[in-house]
Amino acid sequence: KNGKYLVQGLNGTIIIGNTDTGESREIILPQSRAYGNYKIAAVSNDGDKVYLATSNSFNPAAEDDEIDGPGGGSGLYEIELSKNDDKVDGVRRLDVDKNGDTFTYQGWSPDAEDFDLSGDERSIVFAIRDTADSTTWTDQQVKIYQKNLETGSIKRIDISESVDNIGYSGRPRSNFDGSKVLFESTLD
Repeated sequence: KNGKYLVQGLNGTIIIGNTDTGESREIILPQSRAYGNYKIAAVSNDGDKVYLATSNSFNPAAEDDEIDGPGGGSGLYEIELSKNDDKVDGVRRLDVDKNGDTFTYQGWSPDAEDFDLSGDERSIVFAIRDTADSTTWTDQQVKIYQKNLETGSIKRIDISESVDNIGYSGRPRSNFDGSKVLFESTLD
């Protein structure tokens, strides 16, 4: 919920309700299972985009009879909703760099609670489980990243100048313009 729009994820569909008018619309999301392979993470201010955290290899860009579509499976997605019918107009994977490549060691699904959309909708912050070096199977940690949705640039947030790894981080929250990020950490 963002104040004006309330989103409910169901099996095979997403319902977006306008709390001002009481109107709602249903969008078909093939192969989706609420809390089985996706959770709602956020909704845009105008109710035309829904943000999902997916699991179990679910990709909302997949064809009707597939689960794992273009660009891989489990991840963070922006779903552009059609204004004219019950279809999805576009899908963009967000937990990738500006070239569309993953930058963490793949194998874990993101949590919807570890995602936040800035109020101006120009950036997101998210926590994602990773390995220590992001390339090989080593010790695990959770890292916080901020992504500029206009440029695609990504920066890691939970690094201090004196400590390369501040441990497990989670539950990031952004202020309106994305200039400040608050998150939980195990740093003493």
